[in-house]
Amino acid sequence: MPGQLRIVGNTDLEALTQETWDSRLRTQSTPADIFGELTGIYMEDVKMIPEGIITKLPFKAGIYKHTIALLMNLSDDGVNGRTDEENNEETQVLKYFTAYSQDYAHGVNTEQYGIDAHTKAGYNILGMVTPQLGTWHKEKAGLKARQGGVERFDDDLVVAPTSQTQHWNKNILVKGCDIDTEMPTYDPTLATYTESIGDALNVATVTDWDITFLTNIGFFATAKWEVEPYMGNRYAVTVPSYQARVLRDMGTSNTLPQLRRDTFVKEIAAKSWESYLGTYQNLDLFEDPRSPMLVLTGQDAAWIVTSYYRKMGTTDDRPTTGDRFDVGFLCGRGFLCCAEHEKLHFEEELKNYGKRKGIAAFRGMAYSVLEYDIATQSATSRRAQSGGLLVAQRISADA
Repeated sequence: MPGQLRIVGNTDLEALTQETWDSRLRTQSTPADIFGELTGIYMEDVKMIPEGIITKLPFKAGIYKHTIALLMNLSDDGVNGRTDEENNEETQVLKYFTAYSQDYAHGVNTEQYGIDAHTKAGYNILGMVTPQLGTWHKEKAGLKARQGGVERFDDDLVVAPTSQTQHWNKNILVKGCDIDTEMPTYDPTLATYTESIGDALNVATVTDWDITFLTNIGFFATAKWEVEPYMGNRYAVTVPSYQARVLRDMGTSNTLPQLRRDTFVKEIAAKSWESYLGTYQNLDLFEDPRSPMLVLTGQDAAWIVTSYYRKMGTTDDRPTTGDRFDVGFLCGRGFLCCAEHEKLHFEEELKNYGKRKGIAAFRGMAYSVLEYDIATQSATSRRAQSGGLLVAQRISADA
């Protein structure tokens, strides 16, 4: 009817609504990477491992590997009385570590014009490529460091032209094993050493990190493994986040907060809420949310030990259920070697009349653990005086 007032219903209003999008672009948050600090540059003219848990080894032109020699101390008894020294001299012994570098890269394909480029322009997505690649390379470097610490060489060194064979770290402390009779025994044959590690993981008591374990770490660092300390006669210990949670727990016995209650050592417990967990004896404790894991499968005489890592972005290969073992690192002077023949650099490539542009970041670098040996290796010839692995089985599944 003329002049009748019509009430607009909800259905009509929905047709008139406008959809808007926030113009601010968010980026994904990821766990921090504790590697990258406490480094030093290896100087060819000085030929000494620098102070710091990571040794940076820049390669000169034409070099993709470099060997560092370790002169062993004299160990013979010598002579006394009327015994002649002639024909009783001791021969100097050298052991060697060889560092390798390797190429690796990652890139992003972008569009410079067209409907897709127009759609993304409002968010400046193209402008985020370089920061994204920078973050990827930082996470990749942390992954390579952990792979090198656990398996002697990072995964990139397995392929040509370096073509190295990975092997487990010589020094492994397993929580819940007898420190004299049940610890893994190193062997240059990978299968034999893997079997020994499997035996230790299989018999280990399922128990979290505690003050007793920290005491044992200090004992192994100084008396068993004879690890060379870094600055201030100290050792750095990376604590897996799950285990750091246990050490911080006010309600759990044998932890850092309990140590404060029982002994009034305020300096230790005051750090129990920070990522830097504090100091215990000669150990500096750092939480590592990207700590590796080991998983044991198979059976006696046929154990299979597999390592898992937090990788780049959201890729996390570490299992969340089942029997798995957290891995921390005891780091002394020059625990890891970061060999580099090419600095990080960005390159671009145009395709399809300039519509598509690939932006990539390239680097030539690799990580390996600093261990020395002789050409004819044996179960006792290898010298690992820079650190080791700290392994403990988780009590429960992730929350």
